[in-house]
Amino acid sequence: MMIFVRILFTGLGLFLLSSIVQAKMIYVNDNLRVGVRAEPSSQIAPFSVVVTGMRLEVLEQRSGYMKIRTNKGEVGWVKDVYVSEQPPAVMRIEKLKARYQDLQQQMQAQEETIKILETANLSLNNQIDSLKKDRSRWQLQKARSDYLQQGAVNGRFWWWISLAGLLLVAAAFTSGMLWHRQQAMKRLGGLRV
Repeated sequence: MMIFVRILFTGLGLFLLSSIVQAKMIYVNDNLRVGVRAEPSSQIAPFSVVVTGMRLEVLEQRSGYMKIRTNKGEVGWVKDVYVSEQPPAVMRIEKLKARYQDLQQQMQAQEETIKILETANLSLNNQIDSLKKDRSRWQLQKARSDYLQQGAVNGRFWWWISLAGLLLVAAAFTSGMLWHRQQAMKRLGGLRV
């Protein structure tokens, strides 16, 4: 009897294990088909069907049912648990996908614009560096020119001072010679030397 119980439990365990391994996972899909009825009652058979994503115009609401008009102009009643003011998830996902693609295109355009602006910025920075170097060269040349011009003015100044000094020395020498000659003539009694 014990062996029989062991075999029974082992077989049962293997059966349960195999059913767990073979379990198939499924998901509820978002495709609904809702019957449109002539009266707000589930006792009455539907005369038409509306599906997920259809837009319906609400005409009246009564005890768990809504009176609607379809895009084909059909008027009837549907259960209010099957309808929502929000579009179904499938439609929202499609809108989000389209928005995502638009945003990706905008982002790519922005990235291209950024690359263009970075290139332009680099070019402008190089131009600024070049202009700074040119400005430094021009300032150095101007300083050199100013220095040389100041040197020329100083050179002319010293030339005029030297000339004036030379004329002063010549005038002093000449007047000294004339004075000496006159003194010599006085001593010699008017004889010229």
